[in-house]
Amino acid sequence: MKHALRFGMPSLVELEGPRQTVDLCRRLGLHFVEFNMSFPLYGRQALGNMRRLMREATDSGLFLTLHFDENAALFDFDRQIADAYWQLLKDAMALSPALGVRLINIHFERGVWVTLPEKKIYLFDSYRQAFHQRVLDLRTRAEQMAGDDGPLISIENTGGWLPFQREAIDLLLESPAFCLTWDVGHSTLAKEDDEGFQRAHVHKLRHMHLHDVKNGIDHQPLGTGQVDIADRLAGATQQNCTVVVEIKTVEALEQSVDWLKERGYL
Repeated sequence: MKHALRFGMPSLVELEGPRQTVDLCRRLGLHFVEFNMSFPLYGRQALGNMRRLMREATDSGLFLTLHFDENAALFDFDRQIADAYWQLLKDAMALSPALGVRLINIHFERGVWVTLPEKKIYLFDSYRQAFHQRVLDLRTRAEQMAGDDGPLISIENTGGWLPFQREAIDLLLESPAFCLTWDVGHSTLAKEDDEGFQRAHVHKLRHMHLHDVKNGIDHQPLGTGQVDIADRLAGATQQNCTVVVEIKTVEALEQSVDWLKERGYL
């Protein structure tokens, strides 16, 4: 019996562009693509030219999620810098209805730190009031832009959330415009307890990046490493998550899709 999960694929460096990506998605029997806006092929201007392609994709049952620019400094203390990245996010949200985008995945930055002899001092932690104001500004703007039908803004764990990040993410999650992405490979490698935070906030979990970890290296094909894939997919099923099979080569992605099909997930 097949599960009801919706699986997608990431942007792959070896593919030449969006049409090849959409074609591979169809061939593999996946449900959506997650275009990474850090790639020049999927930046703001490129996305604006994809309306026809995505209409075709939507007609064939596919949809789209976006991975926001990984360099984004949405909470920078310099308002002009933060505003520039907000404008990029705003543009992506504005394009979303025409492209069939249901969710925009963002990384949550640690910001700048100062290295002392005995520890690191993070400026977001030291200047918490100003940091929180930036976070609240983003929350208000995203709520107003999203309205009732806009894409969700989903926060992905990366290298392990520090306490000051978790506190700020809690502020964002008070809003219905924000949710969580659980990157299961990142949480496996993180020194900080991202998995505990995810499980404590499971009601806000809407998206998953799924990959295995072997010998301390993530983005490995499913079933080849130490991650309990079945457990993670059970959690994704409970929350009706979209799941990106975040494997970075065509061959390894095909291997992972076969693994899912053999077990009835696809």
